[in-house]
Amino acid sequence: MRKLSVISLAVLAVTASLTPGTYAQAAAATTRVRTAQQSLNAAQTKFDQAQQTWNRGQQDLVTARSNHQMASNRVHQVRQIAAQKHARELGMSAAVAERDAALRQISARRNAVAKQIESQSAYQAAEKESDQARQRLSELSTDSALTEDRQKVISGLSTKIRRPTEMRKEAEAKDSEIQEATKRLQAAGKKIAELQPQLKRAIDSDPAVANAEEQQKQTVTVTEKAQDAVARTAQDLNSAQANLDRQTQQYQAAVTAPRRMRRR
Repeated sequence: MRKLSVISLAVLAVTASLTPGTYAQAAAATTRVRTAQQSLNAAQTKFDQAQQTWNRGQQDLVTARSNHQMASNRVHQVRQIAAQKHARELGMSAAVAERDAALRQISARRNAVAKQIESQSAYQAAEKESDQARQRLSELSTDSALTEDRQKVISGLSTKIRRPTEMRKEAEAKDSEIQEATKRLQAAGKKIAELQPQLKRAIDSDPAVANAEEQQKQTVTVTEKAQDAVARTAQDLNSAQANLDRQTQQYQAAVTAPRRMRRR
């Protein structure tokens, strides 16, 4: 004989004490409890399944995003390798090296020219006048008793302040090495600008780059599908949760019905 549940025994105990007139109602209540229990068990099973499906979807999404990130990193690495390769083939690397060498030469000559001019008495005198003019300009801005033409005085002081810088620029402009390096710098810059479109086309059409970018596109598709799947399973999980809550309430109502009958 099949064993009765604790709840069923309780229901039977209640029905045993009922009068004949309420026995049929008690039997119906017992049936409702069993039906509610079955519905609750089914709802719990569906919820557990929905929970498991949602968990698997989350794991798939994490994996898809990780694969997409790795594919993106791979594209970046492959494009860098292709850029170095095609830059050498097109002469871009040589042009960049020429530009950098010219910049270094210009910087070195400017330092040398600065040292030469700073040792000259004329420059030292201009530096002294510049410092005095800067101090005078500072005093002028706070001297309300000054009666001179302020604009004229300020212009003259500003000229003296700028003079050391102008002397260095004049010396640099006359330096033959700086002039030659500047021409090389301009030529290298022009060549780099001309080669940029060619280099981009070469990188974009490189087989390794095209293959890496295609793999990246595939990971994008997989990630989007995984996101959609998670959204669907989340809806299913919410529905299963709502149904489980509803069945739980109905089961509780069915269980408490025989107790109300007994109190009567």
